[in-house]
Amino acid sequence: MINGLYFITPTGTEERIIAAVRAALLGGARVVQYRDKERSREVQVALAHRLGTLCRAAGATFLVNDDPLVARDSGADGVHLGQGDGSVAAARALLGDGQLIGISTRTVAQALKAVSDGADYIGLGAMFPTGSKGDAELVGVTRLREVRQAVQVPIVAIGGIS
Repeated sequence: MINGLYFITPTGTEERIIAAVRAALLGGARVVQYRDKERSREVQVALAHRLGTLCRAAGATFLVNDDPLVARDSGADGVHLGQGDGSVAAARALLGDGQLIGISTRTVAQALKAVSDGADYIGLGAMFPTGSKGDAELVGVTRLREVRQAVQVPIVAIGGIS
């Protein structure tokens, strides 16, 4: 389920990521998204498995960023896809109906397409300036309101929120 504080893992060592997830869960995070652009798939699966164990123990939802294979192989609750990370249909075929699939969006049209394609939730952002993504396009609170009026699935406002 997507509700409450949604935490995206930082970059860094495995120990730093695990410590950050523990702290986020203690602080009330209800969803954790493991985002890793650096490690091999094999290492990501192993680390994702460890993070998923922490999340399950805390009653939180655990998602993997970008890669449905890592999500499947680590036992994650689902995957969060960017606009260029493949289709909802392909992820659904790999993960099955019981897993969550989210899509990053920036516009009402992208949000409507994501829902039409079967996404369980959408990410919308960047809400505010952020240093974590060089290609972040600001969408702001007005766009969030427009998207909220257009779709009925959960929306995760992301980007520059600290």
